Amino acid sequence: MREIKFRAWDKKNKIMFNEIQNIYDGGDFFDNENNKLDIYGSSLNSESFGFNLDNEGIEIMQYTGLKDKNGKEIYEGDIVRYFEGFIEEVKWNNYLCGFTPFVSYEDGLEPEYLEVIGNIYEPELLESEK
Repeated sequence: MREIKFRAWDKKNKIMFNEIQNIYDGGDFFDNENNKLDIYGSSLNSESFGFNLDNEGIEIMQYTGLKDKNGKEIYEGDIVRYFEGFIEEVKWNNYLCGFTPFVSYEDGLEPEYLEVIGNIYEPELLESEK
């Protein structure tokens, strides 16, 4: 069974929150450097996960259920490199009913050929890859 997880980008404070699906359980939240965050100082709503779906201050991204060749979880909004240097954003495709680039190829693109090199909200991660 595929694991259902979400993360959120706080647009105002420019912080990534991981595993926000557990927010109503009173869990702690961490940024990409694993620093514990004070959610009351952010755009993230601590009432429940559902309140954040319509929260204009954050962007919700779903886990694809896949990991890259290094074992890193792949989320919507991630930037992946594959094959001979192709770079693409991971996003949901309604027409193909799946995440691109996985469903955008005839036989699909296997995650073991992908490497997460950053995400669309933290461009400095991409700069360090150059």
